[in-house]
Amino acid sequence: MREHAILTVELPPGPCVLMATRSGLASVRLVAREAVAAELQGAGGPAEARAIVQEAAEQLRAYFGGRRRRFEIPVDLAGGTAFQERVLRACAEVPYGETVSYGELARRCGQPGAARAVGQVMATNRLPLVVPCHRVIAAGGGLGGYGYGTALKEALLAMERQQAGWAEVAGQGADSASVWAGLGATFRR
Repeated sequence: MREHAILTVELPPGPCVLMATRSGLASVRLVAREAVAAELQGAGGPAEARAIVQEAAEQLRAYFGGRRRRFEIPVDLAGGTAFQERVLRACAEVPYGETVSYGELARRCGQPGAARAVGQVMATNRLPLVVPCHRVIAAGGGLGGYGYGTALKEALLAMERQQAGWAEVAGQGADSASVWAGLGATFRR
């Protein structure tokens, strides 16, 4: 029997493959529609892992629907260093609709001056969206990088600010669906 469960869920940016172990959600990957294989459609594996991917799918749908601002899913960070785990856990605490710089996140982890190392952890984050690395930006206010491209990073930040009621982004009654217009498949890795 597999030691993990996999589930594909359709989200506004496109198909998302979720993988969990008995310990927690271990991977969130946006994929191109043609890359979703039939064997990734089901949620086989241990019952605990199946329950986690199902709950993750529901919470991600609620996030994109504007009904969830914080994820409450156990995560499996196995395989990383203590520093990587501290950075990911600190990133998960960045409030919805807000941003922090790589340097600020390094300071929050007790490693001032480690902004580049924080950037590397963000670049290898296996749990984007759930561990919201899109909320971490460059010191000068620029977007910085994002594994799925800056267009998606910008769209996620705009969606959160719009749903949080920030007037400068919400503008003239824009709805969350309009945030995704024109993104296409440009952000898929």
